[in-house]
Amino acid sequence: MISLFVGQVKTNIQQATTNSIQIVQNNTTIPVQLHQPIIKGLESSGSNANSSQIKPQSVDLTQFAQFAPPAFREQAKVSLKALGDQIAAEFKNGVVSAFTVTWIAAAVFALLGLIGAFYTRMPSHNVAARVQDDEPLEEVEVPVVS
Repeated sequence: MISLFVGQVKTNIQQATTNSIQIVQNNTTIPVQLHQPIIKGLESSGSNANSSQIKPQSVDLTQFAQFAPPAFREQAKVSLKALGDQIAAEFKNGVVSAFTVTWIAAAVFALLGLIGAFYTRMPSHNVAARVQDDEPLEEVEVPVVS
């Protein structure tokens, strides 16, 4: 289960990185000169994705507002905050999806185990058929081992 989870996290984080880069590229509310530094940061964070370092709630892009023209810095901060929230949501969805897949796999394995246990505990069909036909079962003496 752990290897399934880690594999899912890596796959989902890479997908979230790709989606986040697309979000940044399509964003028209921030100045174009801010796109490239944000994309570089996303690419570097996505390439060394480690499940123990994932903190999807900590995407703070407001630091990039200093690169915006002075007249637009305040508006850029607001836009960068909204963009950071979108990116954080992408990464959070990736991690939640990894947990979901792992829990579904665990539930399927447990269900298969219960079904297997159920069928091994059922009486054989020959014995059940004889009892239903009112045919008495044959009694056999079992020797005692001492």
